[in-house]
Amino acid sequence: MTAVKNELRRLLPLIRHERPLIHHMANDVTLTAVADATAALGAAPIMSRSPDEVSELVKQAAVVVINLGTPSRRTNDARLQAMREASYQKTPVVLDPVGVGGTEHRRELAQTLLKEGPVDIIRGNRGEIVALAGGQGTVRGVDSVELDGARVRETALQLSKQTGAVVAATGRMDVVTNGIDWIELGGGHPMMSRSVGMGCLATSVMGCFRSVTSAFSATNLGLTLLSLAGERAARQSAGTANFRLNILDWLYRFSEAPEAVIGLDERI
Repeated sequence: MTAVKNELRRLLPLIRHERPLIHHMANDVTLTAVADATAALGAAPIMSRSPDEVSELVKQAAVVVINLGTPSRRTNDARLQAMREASYQKTPVVLDPVGVGGTEHRRELAQTLLKEGPVDIIRGNRGEIVALAGGQGTVRGVDSVELDGARVRETALQLSKQTGAVVAATGRMDVVTNGIDWIELGGGHPMMSRSVGMGCLATSVMGCFRSVTSAFSATNLGLTLLSLAGERAARQSAGTANFRLNILDWLYRFSEAPEAVIGLDERI
């Protein structure tokens, strides 16, 4: 894991120095937490979902993060505009297909967005990734049902080949693939599954890293950093409310002092 440590040490200061604008089309539930996580890493969040300005904002952004949670006709129109403009501008897009498979509407929305232009990274829980690839009965609401690891890996590989995106299927073990190679990532803490919006935070952290590195590297580093933040936050949290705040604090601490916090004696 020396290479991962070295990349975190190299890129965390770069994000803070460049302060890239990350345009989040977030959902109502996690909007504030996503903005806070982005700012904690030193990037600049903009959270608009207005069709009246989204194209103009995409032109300014280093990365566009599109989250499908809490959809509406107005925000769906904005998401489609953002995809078209990002495709035209060749701006990297990170897609979080929240609840895909929970309703047919979200599945159709995700498929429509994928037809509008290329996506760099797709991150969803295991059920969302399988559903996005056409699987049935894999999501209840926005939560994944228990799925066989081999099925998830094979589906993620197929979805990556179909879309050209790096695909991350997150859960107890995260699967990341570029359609050719794949890796599994552990870490984190069980409390993360009891805190709403951890997947949205993961997608946002990936978006920050995508502004300074490749899609595959950004996905790997984003998941690694959030898992490490979760491990650290859990040690000092009495419950999930404290846990959410402590994760944001650790992201900030990693950003401000990567050499001191990610020491050689730490397991990443």
